[in-house]
Amino acid sequence: MSDYLVHLDSIGGLFALAFIAFGDTLIGVGFFVFGEIAFLAAGAAFASNGATHPALIVLIAAWAGDLTSFYLGRRMGPRASLPLLKTHKRRLAWRRAKKALEQRGVMFVVISRLLGPVAWITPFLAGTLSMPAPRFVFAAAFGVLLGVGQFLIIGAVGQQAFVVLKPFANWLVPTLAAGLVVGAAALIAWQKRTRTP
Repeated sequence: MSDYLVHLDSIGGLFALAFIAFGDTLIGVGFFVFGEIAFLAAGAAFASNGATHPALIVLIAAWAGDLTSFYLGRRMGPRASLPLLKTHKRRLAWRRAKKALEQRGVMFVVISRLLGPVAWITPFLAGTLSMPAPRFVFAAAFGVLLGVGQFLIIGAVGQQAFVVLKPFANWLVPTLAAGLVVGAAALIAWQKRTRTP
């Protein structure tokens, strides 16, 4: 595994990480790109060989994706949102979102980064609702640091756990497989026993 992680610090590896991290945070595309893969891999690369470039690249690319979504929200958001605001219920939700961004904009953007699918929509929404750009830039940077940072840490910890467990892999996998077979056989025997009168 460490052989693969070394390649992440190459030009091609860094480009792939940046592409995935940017795509994960870009409005519309983020629904189909799983940036967690890049974030975990960058954390594992740091734990494996001390490479800081992958972690910095995914942080910068994720932030750039948020800023791009914000810009797209400023440019296209008002026109794109008009068809969605035909019902009273949607207009009410729109007003609530606008009020939340006006009152607690920075906190709203930061916390959204930790809420999965909401993180993909919030930058575009902030741009559409004309959140001040300096506030958004700061909030997005802090949100990315928290949101992506947690996956970098999980990737690093996972890599260390892999290194610790690797010597036991020769007997751990067969033992787990045997345990599953024995457990399945015991479950089948128990079910047959309970069915017979």
